[in-house]
Amino acid sequence: MSEEKRLTEYEKFMEKINTTPVILADTVDLMCSEDYKERFIAEYYQLKVRFDALNDMLIKWKAGTLGFVPACTEGTFEDQLYYMNEYLKILRIRAEIEHIDLFCKPSTIDEGVPIEEEKEEPDANMVEEPIIIEPESTVNN
Repeated sequence: MSEEKRLTEYEKFMEKINTTPVILADTVDLMCSEDYKERFIAEYYQLKVRFDALNDMLIKWKAGTLGFVPACTEGTFEDQLYYMNEYLKILRIRAEIEHIDLFCKPSTIDEGVPIEEEKEEPDANMVEEPIIIEPESTVNN
């Protein structure tokens, strides 16, 4: 992918995350990038999309509005959600250490250091806090 095309796809993605919900298909171009920071951002958003969908499913299950009966137990899905959340936390820590701003403008990724005067924080009112469910089972080592 050419440098000009890559930046265009990156700019489209970063604009989208600030205006509409991300779907897995939105992350394809970044996942195929030669730039590890763009692949990292795609990995984060792919996990976030899956986490949110599973969390929504569990909320509907608990509310009795799911509409189907899953093959696995509720506890299995709760465990999965818990570990997905832990993975998201690890990715956020890595992003901080490696200077990858998951909500940055395109010009900040190339330098690896956020540009403070251009950095936009996500609107706190727009971020939905997930319901974190502790796993019922424990893993014995």
